[in-house]
Amino acid sequence: MHFLAVLIGGNALVLKEKAIDLNGPCYVRLSGRKGGLIDLILTIIGVNTTQTLEIYEDRVEYIRGSLSGNIRQIIPTAKISDMLCGFFRPVLFLILGIASVIGCVVCLISASWVFLAVSLILAALFLTRYWFKKTTLISITADSSSSVEISFRRSMTHSLSEDEARQVVRIINELVRRANFGDDGL
Repeated sequence: MHFLAVLIGGNALVLKEKAIDLNGPCYVRLSGRKGGLIDLILTIIGVNTTQTLEIYEDRVEYIRGSLSGNIRQIIPTAKISDMLCGFFRPVLFLILGIASVIGCVVCLISASWVFLAVSLILAALFLTRYWFKKTTLISITADSSSSVEISFRRSMTHSLSEDEARQVVRIINELVRRANFGDDGL
């Protein structure tokens, strides 16, 4: 999982929409866009640069929009062979934050107030970045080894918790079970 998290983490999306409905027909809809000013401007002028994961009774749909168009990947529910979810944070910011705190202690001993202020600011920035840069990851693999990997980072208005990601996987698991064994009820 760590390799997958590192692989996808750089492409984490800013979560724009989150809907989980146990009654269907669309059980899950997660939508996000790449972060940054360019993608924000493209979204404002109406260019669809979003990526969306939708889960239905009989299929999982993954739609990737870009400046040049969009691609829709559909995986039949009965053909899903593997799912995973999890989260990660950038440990480098934690290490830099701890190093800055150690720098604060050294500055207190040497009575260097300017460096103390700089170290305190850096420690606060690094540790805040570590805490709020949490990325949640969902991966779905089909029998054909075709897979969908999507990761979201917190936005100002939305976040996808690890519990919600596990709920998405539980919903998919139940839909796969029903598709393969014919049971009703979610």
